[in-house]
Amino acid sequence: MKRIVSGIFVVLLFASVSAGVFNIQLTKANASSLGETIQAAGADWWPMFHHDVNHTGTSTSTGPITNNTLWTYTTGNAVYSSPAIVDGFVYVGSYDKKVYCLSASNGTLVWSYTTILIVHSSPAVVDGRVYVGSGEYVTGGIVYCLNATTGTFIWSFTTGGEDARLSGVYSSPAIVDGLVYFGCNSGRVYCLNATTGAVFWWVRPSGTGYIISSPAIVGGLVYVGATDGWIYCINATDGSHVWSYHTGSNVYSSPAVVGGQLYVGSNDGKVYCLNAATGTHIWNYTTGNWVDSSPAVIDDLVYVGSGEGKVYCLNATSGTFVWSYTTGASVWASSPSIASGLVYVGSNDTKLYCLNATTGSPIWSYETGGGVISSPVVVGVVYVGSADGNVYAFGEPTTVTISPSPVVMDVTQSQLFTSSVSGGTSPYSYQWFLNGIPVPDATSATWTFAPTSLGSYTIYVNVTDSVSTAVTSNIVTATVNVAPSASISPSSATFDVGQSKLFTSTVSDGTSPYTYKWYLNEVAVSDATNSTWTFTPNSSGSYNVYVNATDSANFTSKSNIASVTVNPSLSVTVSPSSVIMDVGQSQQFTSTVNGTSPYTYQWYLNGAPVSNATFNSWTFTPTSSDSYTLYLFVTDGAGEIAISPASNISVNPVIPEFQQLFFLPLFMMATLLFAILLMKKKHPNANKDLNRDR
Repeated sequence: MKRIVSGIFVVLLFASVSAGVFNIQLTKANASSLGETIQAAGADWWPMFHHDVNHTGTSTSTGPITNNTLWTYTTGNAVYSSPAIVDGFVYVGSYDKKVYCLSASNGTLVWSYTTILIVHSSPAVVDGRVYVGSGEYVTGGIVYCLNATTGTFIWSFTTGGEDARLSGVYSSPAIVDGLVYFGCNSGRVYCLNATTGAVFWWVRPSGTGYIISSPAIVGGLVYVGATDGWIYCINATDGSHVWSYHTGSNVYSSPAVVGGQLYVGSNDGKVYCLNAATGTHIWNYTTGNWVDSSPAVIDDLVYVGSGEGKVYCLNATSGTFVWSYTTGASVWASSPSIASGLVYVGSNDTKLYCLNATTGSPIWSYETGGGVISSPVVVGVVYVGSADGNVYAFGEPTTVTISPSPVVMDVTQSQLFTSSVSGGTSPYSYQWFLNGIPVPDATSATWTFAPTSLGSYTIYVNVTDSVSTAVTSNIVTATVNVAPSASISPSSATFDVGQSKLFTSTVSDGTSPYTYKWYLNEVAVSDATNSTWTFTPNSSGSYNVYVNATDSANFTSKSNIASVTVNPSLSVTVSPSSVIMDVGQSQQFTSTVNGTSPYTYQWYLNGAPVSNATFNSWTFTPTSSDSYTLYLFVTDGAGEIAISPASNISVNPVIPEFQQLFFLPLFMMATLLFAILLMKKKHPNANKDLNRDR
């Protein structure tokens, strides 16, 4: 209480209001209206103090791993208010008596609203409305409801109490099911109609204390701390008392309620864990100084700051120590925020810290121009206020690239383009552009380009992250050529086994160079990958030949199909194969040919071509006796040449007629005498026997 009396009280109150924590899962489960807002937005927004009505302080977004400053916005005075981020806008209050709406992507001012009193409270943004408290120690307190889009006034509510001067609102509102809950310095807790600002109920659970703590609302119960050292549980429907628990000193910390347990800090230097239903003490952990920071809870771990300048990680079930990290000054009212295994927290040493949530080891820090009393919030980007009057945004700059690049393709082809996004805040939205014009319905991370005409095209994508940061990708040039056309020649062929036929392809249009694959009877020919191919069949039959020509745009054109007839190898025989004849006689020789018609013939006699003997048969009429060799030379329609086996011809001379008249009787008499002599030689006693008979 000495700090309150000494005047530090005001700053402490302002700071306490700013603390922030996590777990969107609980928000969705316990606050229907808020859950619907987050679901509809498609992003894990941070719509109120400590992220949600449970005050868990955790985001499902990723957090930045560097202290890259995306932007800063300068207000007119210190910023102890913790920002709210919804639909790509940052809502935050300042000591300059203004509420600001900034673009989350670049920090530009959208609107500001001037209040009567200083804004210590953190805004809550639900259903298109901004709810925020304001107040000063000796003036009073006012809660405002503003249009979230335009900043126009909707309603305001002025608090009261036994001493109106002590009714300032440092407590940050929580909105559940159309009702606004908050505390004020008069010790009252209010429940207002969110639409009209009308009082639904109010109670003063604390006899002497102020309520700087922001209420958590879970399961129809309101949990809040007071400077009289008590933790109060109130019925959310009528404000009736449910239970209370007394700590050893003032409670500026806002409770976090997770898994049926309540976690809260106290100025007695302790962190408490109570049964949320009964208020029964479960455990407490003693730090080295007062704990005004509000706990954040995730994965059975509790994170909280203390006045000694340390950030603590405790086991949520047992309260046992896990780790601590020492900053350069008190971690006063800035409450830890958790995202993707990282802890973000501010310190009075003017720095914002990023720590490893598992080990407590430092990842990065950033020095602002004043104490960081505001609690950081995480929506992919970290947003935080500082006593130097600035609002800061830290994050990885959004970059997007598309591939492949460049592209050469053919008409009728399709090309899939893929985008790669880094930095920024997911989820992302996409719009693809062709020649600078947005493509209808091309709003995914990938897009398939299917041109219908040749030409040169430019392609890029605009990506907008969930906080409305818009970036343009690299520009890809796509050259679209006429689709290739392949043909082969000859288109048909007939030849013989053992012969070879060269096929040649011709490719027009498309994108050179080309690759080739030849096919025989629909089967790819091994190693036949050139623009020409020689077919050497080893068996007769009918064949189909074609080539697939693929250009460098990977378009494949199938050629015409060449019909190929392969006949057996050319063979020829001549009959008769031998003959004896006389001069003057005639003999017809006939050929038998197998091969590819038509045939050409040339008869040879004794190795010399016979004039005009160019038919499949030839008649030989010798004019002189001799021995002759005859063969046939055949060329078929496939150009194959064959020579028949030789026919042997013996031609005898012819005896003249007068020689026949003279020599024939003489020859016959000589033959008769020769026969008589032969008989005598065989029967030497024939005459003796003949004489004896006589």
